[in-house]
Amino acid sequence: MASRNIAARSARNSAPIRVLLVDHRVTLWGLEKLIESEKPRMKVVGSATNCIEALRLAGKVSPNVIVLDLDLGKENGLDVIPRLITHSNARVLVLTASRDPAVHDNAVLSGAMGIVEKRLC
Repeated sequence: MASRNIAARSARNSAPIRVLLVDHRVTLWGLEKLIESEKPRMKVVGSATNCIEALRLAGKVSPNVIVLDLDLGKENGLDVIPRLITHSNARVLVLTASRDPAVHDNAVLSGAMGIVEKRLC
């Protein structure tokens, strides 16, 4: 029984982490290159620049992780976090330029598993 559990865990661990990216077009390119450099451990399964496309893809490509920018132009990514989780069962990681702790708290309260701040060096 224990060897069967180890084999099942090993099979799960060998599958790549499936990532859906939701951000501005220029940022998507860089994130995709970064994640694809981690093959075979990680794989980009889709990218979107707005909430509607993100929701459509989340249900279609079955990501494990969704990297979401909160500022999507006219759209607020905070509003879509619960629906992304419902559509995909993925974990949401917020990538944001916002330094506002209240925004970070609201993202976590909406279901995000973590916050990564965008910073210019």
